[in-house]
Amino acid sequence: MKIIFLGLMLLVPALSGAPCAASVANRAAASRAASAAHERSIVRNCITYARKNQQYFPPNLATLVSQGYIKPKILVAPGSGTRPANLGRLRAKQLRDVKLVARLLQGHCDYVYVGAGLTVKTAQSGSFYGMPGLNGSIRRKVALGEIVIYEKPGLNGGKDRNVGFGDGHVRWIVEWQFEQLRRVWVVLNRTISSANERGIVQSCVIYAVKHQKNFPPNLATLVSQGYATPGVLVAPGSGTMPANLGCLNAKKLRDVQLVARLLQGHCDYVYVGADLTTDTATSKTIVIYEKRGLNGGVGRNVGFGDDHVNWETTKGLPETFHINNLARRAAGLPPIKLDGQPPVPTDKFRNIGFGDNHIQKRRLVAYAG
Repeated sequence: MKIIFLGLMLLVPALSGAPCAASVANRAAASRAASAAHERSIVRNCITYARKNQQYFPPNLATLVSQGYIKPKILVAPGSGTRPANLGRLRAKQLRDVKLVARLLQGHCDYVYVGAGLTVKTAQSGSFYGMPGLNGSIRRKVALGEIVIYEKPGLNGGKDRNVGFGDGHVRWIVEWQFEQLRRVWVVLNRTISSANERGIVQSCVIYAVKHQKNFPPNLATLVSQGYATPGVLVAPGSGTMPANLGCLNAKKLRDVQLVARLLQGHCDYVYVGADLTTDTATSKTIVIYEKRGLNGGVGRNVGFGDDHVNWETTKGLPETFHINNLARRAAGLPPIKLDGQPPVPTDKFRNIGFGDNHIQKRRLVAYAG
């Protein structure tokens, strides 16, 4: 009797339709696998798009949808409850309007795309990330491509998610691994941006050697004369797309004003070296720095006249610009402003050492915003 009673107790959940733990786990695993397939398809279509667009990944997912590389349903993770965008009523001309498609996709996408500005080479080259083992004690290095896409938080009952990489593979990353990967990704992008600035300053020096020691008047001149490429003017991870100058013939490419117009909105750096020469460009004079907001407001890369680049925190930037303006004043040059804001004296002082071994107390300055 006891055996029959226990058997009936086990049959009650099945007869009542209540889901058991195994079936819930199986459905979750199936949804996770289907979502990984969606991410894999998106990355592969990004690569296909790049092959036809000077090796650059699309600026956003709306571009992929607008040009027919993917369907709106691919942007929805199975089991999330999100409904795909209905674009069936759009005419062919409307479907080519990326801004319109982007508006219609709002609220109908379960993924975060971060591949704008990547090329096929940079996306697939990969970097070695120190990934802790699943038991938290074994540390191993895994060669991964750049992160291209990942699921929004909360899709899988927590912060664990599928992450798609530039070489086309998708990996299931738990929360603490994802946070570590993001930190390494931020540092890697910061390092690449620093290399961009160093290359720009070195190009300025090469330009100056051929132009009576004068630095170029703007970055468009460097690009127009072949000293730099549009891709160097874009910081990795910023989402900015490099300017497309491939349609210009040799004559139009030499038109600096035309190149300057095409570069608008496609540059992540502020160039302030127009009045410098190889004599006045020193280790204290700033030539170029990143625009505001590229690194979450925590700091920026700053390139100096001797082609070294420093990472300056937001709090340290005013002092760096103040020392730069002292050097410019000594060279007979006007001061420069951080983001166009004039310096404001503060009540704080700091001792500053100079090359002749003397120390002076300087009033610190701050910049609005």
